[in-house]
Amino acid sequence: MAYRQVGQASFADALVSRRGKGSSVLRRICELVDWAAVECVLRSLAEPERGAPPYPRLVMFKALLLQQWYGLSDPELEEALDDRASFREFCGFVLGDETPDHTTIWRFREALQQADLEERLFGEILRQIDARGLVLRRGTLIDASLIPAAVKPPKPPKDPLPLGPDGRAPSKLVNSERDADARWTKKGGKRYFGYKAHVGVDQGSAIIRRSKLTDAAVNDTVPADELICGDEKAVYADQAYDKHERRALLAARGIKPRLMFRPQQASSPDRASEALQRRRGTAPRPGRAGLRAPQGRLWLGARSLSGLGTQSDPSASSLPRHEPQTMGNAASNGCCAVTAAPQCRQSAAQTKLSTPARPQKPRKKMPDTGLHPRTPDCAKPSQAGEGAQVLRGYSADLTTRKDSSDERGGG
Repeated sequence: MAYRQVGQASFADALVSRRGKGSSVLRRICELVDWAAVECVLRSLAEPERGAPPYPRLVMFKALLLQQWYGLSDPELEEALDDRASFREFCGFVLGDETPDHTTIWRFREALQQADLEERLFGEILRQIDARGLVLRRGTLIDASLIPAAVKPPKPPKDPLPLGPDGRAPSKLVNSERDADARWTKKGGKRYFGYKAHVGVDQGSAIIRRSKLTDAAVNDTVPADELICGDEKAVYADQAYDKHERRALLAARGIKPRLMFRPQQASSPDRASEALQRRRGTAPRPGRAGLRAPQGRLWLGARSLSGLGTQSDPSASSLPRHEPQTMGNAASNGCCAVTAAPQCRQSAAQTKLSTPARPQKPRKKMPDTGLHPRTPDCAKPSQAGEGAQVLRGYSADLTTRKDSSDERGGG
């Protein structure tokens, strides 16, 4: 079938090409990629049976690449191909060529998807990149990203939905009629509607080696094994990908499993409290015969009672020091909680009387300056005698004034 003839430059195109530099990135891509090998893969695409002559397959494939790189819709891509010189130069259009409309772009993308050529084209581009030595293979970074749907998220229905087969009310998160493949998911307490892109990126070069697109409801760990290439030295992922089977599989293939461990969750409240005590450093030591706090206090009281009771009361039972005393054997030796209460008070009193006083810490001796504590700070040691003389004169003056005042009062 005959295709449209595009790319036949004229004198006007030569003048326009000298006007500006264009896009250096797109020119660099055109120089690095072997487009002849890509066109060989596109030959297996079925030709349209009727209609106007189609555009060359390689030209349409380059247009789809621009749409993906710049995030354009079909109408936006149609407008960009019509008025952007860098886009026209990358696809191979000249000034006199007509560009495809959004309907033609949509039909080519659907035909490419039905022929299942996306993986083959991606593999061909990756093979060319690998042939240039750009893939390092030091490790693979696995992660997933949410992609919102191109349509608005559907609103919950106003009318109540009928009950399901199990008798429960169905979810209010309904699917969209315009995009039947998009699904709902929850991340960080928020709801998202769309898809999820699972990628495996080469460590160091940031080149995507594996990719898979699913709806947003698929868990991150489900397609994780498909993102592992097998020739890398390590695999890096967060705790969402942590599984014992995956770690064992990677170790068997000689790949280091650099996966984040999931947090260990306690199966009961007792284990949770013990874990909290271990973090705080307040957990009981293992050499306490498994005694808890109340039993441990009773055991210490019984041992102190046995050590002091032998001196005051010969009938008091002595407890061996090498055997821990619990509630059961304390009662069998006559030291139960009821009978041991008055004896404990007596032993506490005897312990207080017999315990020697704690030695007091000696106070720090201040250096002797030769001054009275009430001496003003302005008086120096060298002026102690002079200061005392001034004070004596001041006190004599006060006495003289008092005697004179008494004489005036008496007269």
